[in-house]
Amino acid sequence: MYDLSFRAINTIILPVSSFPRMDLQDQQQLVIEAQQSPEGFGRLYDYYFPKVYAFVACKVRNSDDAEDIASEVFMVVLQKIHAYEWRGIPITGWIFGIACNELKTHFERNVRVDPVQTDELEQLADDEDQTSPHKSAVRSELAREMRKVMKSLPEKELTVVQLKFFSQLTNLEIVEVTGLSATNVATILFRTLRKMKRGLTFFA
Repeated sequence: MYDLSFRAINTIILPVSSFPRMDLQDQQQLVIEAQQSPEGFGRLYDYYFPKVYAFVACKVRNSDDAEDIASEVFMVVLQKIHAYEWRGIPITGWIFGIACNELKTHFERNVRVDPVQTDELEQLADDEDQTSPHKSAVRSELAREMRKVMKSLPEKELTVVQLKFFSQLTNLEIVEVTGLSATNVATILFRTLRKMKRGLTFFA
């Protein structure tokens, strides 16, 4: 059976969008520096903006809207960062909470626009130059299967999957963003992966 671990899915679908990882100590230092200087805030922006943009882009219909919303998120972060108190947990939940509020405001202003449910998934894997034809075909097929599975998910489950696969958050960070328990997050991800595996037996 083809390897469909979370790591494999991220490698196949997001081959050129792998985000760096920081441990809690590094994140705490990032927050301290962001509160102390514009340069420090720039480092926080550089680390989190791609993650926020990837999540927002899953929810809206075009890249211009996604960029505008992500930019608004960091305007709010800039305004409020000095009041943020480090609590020994990733700041990810706080930042993505702001992102969710900005998305809500966006859809309230555009009531006739429905959120996108990953129709542009294949565009995240456009770079074919560094992959073999076989890997390219596998990635394309997996992208189609992911799209089909994700369209069937309720919004709560869809958000968890988008945070995991697109923004590449850890389970702990997803807990902080969604308010779900660690067990619920793990269960949602496990069930989604199982659905995908059922539809991909041709890779055996």
